[in-house]
This record gives sequence, C-alpha cells and structure tokens, in this order.
Amino acid sequence: MNNDQSRRRRRLAAFSLAPLDQLAEGLKRICPRPGHTFLRRPESGLVMVRGRIGNTGPAFNIGEMLVTRCTVQYRGLLGHGWTPGRTARQAELAALGDALGQAAEHAGAIDRLVEKLEKIKQNQEARQSAELEDSQVDFFTLLRGEDQND
Repeated sequence: MNNDQSRRRRRLAAFSLAPLDQLAEGLKRICPRPGHTFLRRPESGLVMVRGRIGNTGPAFNIGEMLVTRCTVQYRGLLGHGWTPGRTARQAELAALGDALGQAAEHAGAIDRLVEKLEKIKQNQEARQSAELEDSQVDFFTLLRGEDQND
C-alpha cells in the first residue's frame, strides 16, 4: 500500500469515528464554504462484518452492521465517507473531509485535523479505560472448611 492510500485510510478512520461537533468545526475552519455536490446522498444500509480467528484462520460471518455512506465531489475530486450507524451528517462530513484531503491547498490542514481528532479519540478511550478500571472486580476462591482433608 502506498503512502497516499495509508494517509487516506487514516483520514477516513478518523473522520468516521470523530465526535460530530469536532469534525464539523474543524472542517468549517479549513473550508468555510466548500461548495461540494452530492454524487450519492447519505444513505443507510447493512454490511456483513467478517472475522478471522487469530487473524489467520478461515473467514466467517460475525453479523450485520448498520452503516451510512456518502459520496461528494469537490472541485473534481471525489470524497467517500462511511460511518457506523445512521448519522447522515457524519457521513457527509467524512466524505467532504476525504475530498478536501486530496486537494493540495487543504491537505496539510486536513492532516493536522486528523491528528487532533485522533488525540481526542485516544483521550476518550483512556478515560473510558480508567472508568472501567475503577469498576473492575477481582474474583477469588475462598477455601471452605468442609473441603479440607484432615
């Protein structure tokens, strides 16, 4: 996979999992009036999620997942967005961010936004992990008196 593809995957992942308000605010700062057109308006549907045991075994179907997709065009550049759930605005903004990231004049700003959104996600995950850590229960077995051999 070349560098452009990996940067684009990283962007799409950050946009699809980012808090909607942070994504909207960040894109508005980069391009206040993008003037994009829809090639595919946001639409929700189901996709089959597949997995592999140990990442090497044969593929199997885990189940279906609801996603929303969108495709926009910005100055001749196509942007695609896929988001979990049915948040149409998130899918639109993810597609717009993808298209802006391909434009030379916005690529640097989009990469900085991606870094910011990734940090927000990491902080959110760390906070959730800390909350779970506080509620972790240690189970242990007590030895009962009648179980001992005298």
